[in-house]
Amino acid sequence: MPKFLRLRKIAAIAATVSFIGLTQGVAQEMSLPGGFRPGSSLDEAKHHAASQGWKLVSLSAEQPSSWIVWDQKIGLHVCDNIVGGISQSIPGDVDQFARTVFEHQRERGQPSVQIVTFATGSIRISNIDARFPVKDGVGVVIQLGSTGGELAISSHYYAEGRCSAENQASVPNGG
Repeated sequence: MPKFLRLRKIAAIAATVSFIGLTQGVAQEMSLPGGFRPGSSLDEAKHHAASQGWKLVSLSAEQPSSWIVWDQKIGLHVCDNIVGGISQSIPGDVDQFARTVFEHQRERGQPSVQIVTFATGSIRISNIDARFPVKDGVGVVIQLGSTGGELAISSHYYAEGRCSAENQASVPNGG
């Protein structure tokens, strides 16, 4: 597919996401990956992981702020022993992305949308980010990503004002 058609397709998806109507009922309480909470202590996160039978481990000594929930594809960003961000990445498609964005839009309002596409070597990487307004101190970014044609949906929840802007970027989704 020519580059301009790919960009046009991505733009059409983003436009659809931006103009989804707010016609359905009240949204249910937001579900966070693994039940973790931004702003909780690292000890609370470890206890929660253990209570679920999961293993929460530091990604590496070189990245002490990055933690993963082993085998759950959940990443935590920690600073000053406080969970500042929670991310999860799952395989998904455009329909699932649109449903996820719609659910968050009912609860949080209109997202800002950013589209990025580039090639690294022979592999094309394209992302559509839907960034929602902060509500109750928690921000949300939902991303549809395509790497070499493989689609994934990433959800990132972050505590406003915690750990600076690095919190708002994706964190590892190990396991």
